[in-house]
Amino acid sequence: LAQGAVLLGSYNALDYMKDEYIQRTALLFAVRQDNIGITGEGTINGRGFIVANNLISYIQRGLIDDPQHMDRPDEINRPHNIYFRECRNVRVEGVRMHDPASWNQAFDQCRQV
Repeated sequence: LAQGAVLLGSYNALDYMKDEYIQRTALLFAVRQDNIGITGEGTINGRGFIVANNLISYIQRGLIDDPQHMDRPDEINRPHNIYFRECRNVRVEGVRMHDPASWNQAFDQCRQV
């Protein structure tokens, strides 16, 4: 990601595809990949504050389930900035990340991160 470049998340959480197996969403998403990563001096901005507020509106309109009736989006519905699962030889270096709707980075069952 080049210096000065900004990767922006969508304001609409419904734009993110949910993996059927994992039930997570992310701006950068990978499952069972080798030798992957993101490097550089650019920025990843999840725009999470707005995404989370939009999700509350979706819950109130019945577009998203709220099984615990908390009137707030749970972690499954909020996109991470990065979510990698079962990946090997992962490298994330130099990039700045901020404002995720969920976790900034999640490396689930990954090796050699």
